[in-house]
Amino acid sequence: MRGTMVRAGARTRARDFTRFGDASDPTGDVSIPRAPAPSGPGLALAQGVLRWFALALLGGCIVPYAIPPVKAEIGGMTSVGRHDPALHAAGGVHLASATQSHHQKFDLGIGGFGDWPEHGPTQQGGYVDGALFVDDSPRTRTSLGFRGELRWAGAGVGTGAKLRIDHELYGTSTKNYTSSDHCGAVSGAWFGTAAVGLFAEAGRVWMPDNASAWTATAGLSLRLPVGAGVYLGIPGCD
Repeated sequence: MRGTMVRAGARTRARDFTRFGDASDPTGDVSIPRAPAPSGPGLALAQGVLRWFALALLGGCIVPYAIPPVKAEIGGMTSVGRHDPALHAAGGVHLASATQSHHQKFDLGIGGFGDWPEHGPTQQGGYVDGALFVDDSPRTRTSLGFRGELRWAGAGVGTGAKLRIDHELYGTSTKNYTSSDHCGAVSGAWFGTAAVGLFAEAGRVWMPDNASAWTATAGLSLRLPVGAGVYLGIPGCD
């Protein structure tokens, strides 16, 4: 009888110990609540951001970039009294590529150019120009302007002065873009005016050897708005 009571007391103490020591025992008198495991879309987003950030720190690359408001052109140039046509290309930063107005009054630009004649030395240099928009609609506009040039050919510096006319099909843009694959992601935005058009210019060029000539140039023009963004990539990823 005494042995039976001892064994019963031991089992009672063991059961009491289990109740207090195991919070998951549903029969216990004391329970300790467990915090629910985090879940949901917020957790998935946070994990994704942390994963990209860790890749960037441990072996990735973050490349911010910016594209200025550009106007570029390509065409052909000829000189009066000379039978030596040249390929002409120019490009620079222009104010009218950075605005979104359908009634823009003027354009200002600065950039560089190159003329590659069929025979003779290549001529290159820089330009500044200004233009007034004399006709505009929601889709097309026409400008009249002046361009001044500094030209390098051979060992000297020359100058140029030209009148221009531009006609372009244009549209304003504000657009955000995002793209990604298993090797990286890019995100950014465009702001300004994009356009394609035709241009013609004529004027006089003075070279350092006291030679001068009347020239005429015509071709295609292109505008690009302001662009900016960031690229996040994984080096060595195929």
